[in-house]
Amino acid sequence: MHADLLFELPPAQGASLGQWLGCAAVAAEVGAEGVIVRAHANRVFPLADLAKVTREWMHAHSIASVLASSDDLLFSIALSSNETGR
Repeated sequence: MHADLLFELPPAQGASLGQWLGCAAVAAEVGAEGVIVRAHANRVFPLADLAKVTREWMHAHSIASVLASSDDLLFSIALSSNETGR
């Protein structure tokens, strides 16, 4: 990760994702706008690894997609219909 990453979530979901990331040794800050993963505190975590951990959390909590932003880019992390069972 070269820039901070913001997962845009409601406060209750943000707190849950923040705890989940913490269990995976990712330094995350939970705020009103969501969960912020600071690049300088997580030099060893590639974006693909963060996406994988986030997708595991999404699967465990039955969340189909999460919006994230970094460096003025907005993207979605989504589970496939195979993963959601829908």
